[in-house]
Amino acid sequence: MDWQERLNRSLGRTPLGRGTVEVLQWAYDRHLADNRPHRHTFFEVCLVGKYGAGEFIVQDRAHRMGLGDLFIARPGVIHQIVNTGRPNMELSWVSFQWTPAPSGQPGEVDALLRDFADAPMLVAPDGQGQIAALWQALRAVASAPPGAAYEAQHQALATALILGIAQAGAGRERLPDAEPSGPEASDQAARLAVRFI
Repeated sequence: MDWQERLNRSLGRTPLGRGTVEVLQWAYDRHLADNRPHRHTFFEVCLVGKYGAGEFIVQDRAHRMGLGDLFIARPGVIHQIVNTGRPNMELSWVSFQWTPAPSGQPGEVDALLRDFADAPMLVAPDGQGQIAALWQALRAVASAPPGAAYEAQHQALATALILGIAQAGAGRERLPDAEPSGPEASDQAARLAVRFI
């Protein structure tokens, strides 16, 4: 069994925040061929790999994409992928549905997923390479012979990847070298001082 089959055998619903995410498919293509305009009832999020470039055409409007770009097909929206260079794009993608919690005060994860679902963003850069790294880690875990903790590793990496996608797709990527400010900086400075003492 290859890594992709192993990942797709572990599909299912996962609690995320107060809602759930259901992964429908993990997929990969070394040289994705152009496709026809189509739509889905779920999110389909793709990452352009180490080679290729193209256009993500959404409702007759072309959006350029290249190495390391993430592009998001939202439920019900007509879209198409067209290669503009050779070789054709290396592409990894995941299809999933998100079901928010029916009521109550949303937490941080719920707010992030709501922002992702409502955002107009179609193409986002994987600026720090975080999403590509998570995808590679998920593939590496699925490629190795399954050990005792395979399901836990798979679940943790899949959850981290979905949250990374949501951050990028909502336009809320956190910059790794950003310095905290205000009360957060004071709290951090106090913790460091106590630890030093």
